[in-house]
Amino acid sequence: MKNIAVFFILVILLTGCFESEKLPENEYSYMTIIYQTPEENEILPTDEIVFRFSMPLSEDAVEKIETSFETSVTITTNEIILSNLPTAESLLVTLNRGIKSTDGHPLVYKTNDGGYISEEKDFVYTTKADSPEAVQFLPGKSTITSSMAIRFSEPVKTVGEISPIPNKTILESDILFLYYETSPQTVTLKNALTKNDESFKELVMEKTVDWKKPDEPYEIKETITDSYYVFTVTGDEIIAIEDSSEMCIKLGKEKCQITKRNLSPQTTYNFKFILYTPEKKEEITRIVETSPLVPHIIISEVMHTPEPSGTVEKNYEFVELYNNSRLDFDLNACLIDDKNDSKSVDPFLPLQEGETIIKAGETAVIIGSESTLDTTIPKTAHIFRVDDTTIADAGLAATESVQIICGGNETEIVAEYDGSIKTERGFSVIIETDGTMCESEITGGTPGIYSECQ
Repeated sequence: MKNIAVFFILVILLTGCFESEKLPENEYSYMTIIYQTPEENEILPTDEIVFRFSMPLSEDAVEKIETSFETSVTITTNEIILSNLPTAESLLVTLNRGIKSTDGHPLVYKTNDGGYISEEKDFVYTTKADSPEAVQFLPGKSTITSSMAIRFSEPVKTVGEISPIPNKTILESDILFLYYETSPQTVTLKNALTKNDESFKELVMEKTVDWKKPDEPYEIKETITDSYYVFTVTGDEIIAIEDSSEMCIKLGKEKCQITKRNLSPQTTYNFKFILYTPEKKEEITRIVETSPLVPHIIISEVMHTPEPSGTVEKNYEFVELYNNSRLDFDLNACLIDDKNDSKSVDPFLPLQEGETIIKAGETAVIIGSESTLDTTIPKTAHIFRVDDTTIADAGLAATESVQIICGGNETEIVAEYDGSIKTERGFSVIIETDGTMCESEITGGTPGIYSECQ
């Protein structure tokens, strides 16, 4: 009997609870969602999630909303608006049961049988990545000039429409170069597509700022050897340079340079270059005579902050040399120095006694006395060891320069790296024959293999 009494008490209590939550029979006493956007599950981070209700919301409605992400929530008379959505994320929005109208009507949802129910409800969305767009401008988005360069967030396959039509258009991966004989007031780009055929945002650039000529004019530097010529331009005034075979766009670069390779020694060449500035297009002619044929090398790769593999870091440091001449180069009696201070200068000795000649196009790798890199370096490369007072002492610092000194009694620096590139740990510095430098594509670098920047 006692158990039966308890059962009836529970039934009465539960019945009372359900009755307190019983919905009004008149459907006009309910508050419902009359509009929801976006209706699709997949949305852009720039979209807003909007819930519009059939009645004005109570002041505490904002406290009855839960989200799985950080967002800005705005409550209007009868709307809840979520904005500033995160990118590429699954979003959960929960409208709690306690959301009511200003006069206390509950939020309800229609059931499949035509009735109404008041309950906590989840809404799930997924934000896409941001639409591809222009992210960098030279000289500036609001500084429209005769020559301009635009960098996009992704490589561009095609630009469907450019208005007005430029006199010259160059598209290189994620960079677009435009040249107008007469500078326009507005430039519009439409229907640009990524390599995956995603549409870029329409870009409208309006001239609101006049370009100001820099105090310092651009500067031209030239490097002439027996086999190549390097034409380099620095300065804020330069947008791009080109010759008959290549173009350099100075967006995001300190300088622009063009290298003419495979030249003959002691030969006169006539080179023509076009310089693009915000004001004009300028043609420059250079008459160049290459030097007599001489042997020469460059420092082509430096590993100053290797990623240790359970052993001493210094044993993975290396300096690579490359013979970029047409003659043999003899490394006999050559030295290596760091910081160019002559305090720690090491002779480097060949792994194979007597093998000091580097032929044209060959490489040599200098490693520490205890390094085991010689077991992984290609057999085509020459290997030299040092006594660990320079490149493999306490560790070659990321900003230390490296010099190769040859010449016996009349010593001279025949190759040098200035220490200007700081890489991520485990990556080497790549130096091309024309002086271009970059971080290696792979960890560990490519000791013994001459590489160029991609």
